[in-house]
Amino acid sequence: MFVDWIHWLSHLSWLEVALLLTGTMLVDCPRYALARVFMVTIDFAKDLWSWVCGRADQDEFDYCPSICVILAGYNEGDSVARAIESLIGAYPRLEIIVIDDGSAEEHSMVEYARPYGKKYDNILVLARSERGVASRRR
Repeated sequence: MFVDWIHWLSHLSWLEVALLLTGTMLVDCPRYALARVFMVTIDFAKDLWSWVCGRADQDEFDYCPSICVILAGYNEGDSVARAIESLIGAYPRLEIIVIDDGSAEEHSMVEYARPYGKKYDNILVLARSERGVASRRR
């Protein structure tokens, strides 16, 4: 069936293809445009009604799952503090795990992250003594 359709379409002149597309556009474009105008009007009327009645249109979430963010790096000591500060308070039940993968002493992520780990209960700082290599399974 698909091959027949391609065969039929390939034998049409450019004028016939243009007329076919014009007919499709004359039917489909107004249908989608009217549907969009209808939805925008409904949303606007709903927001206007909430504003007139003085009700805030805020969604209330009853369920707030816990989320864990893992910050792993090698020699990222200078940027880990900014990353932690941007995450603190971003979500109610957020746990942050900082993993230093054997960084050099002058760029150690542990030195920058440890004060945050002591100050906040939801921040865990882990360090490896040497840079890890993925184990190979046989």
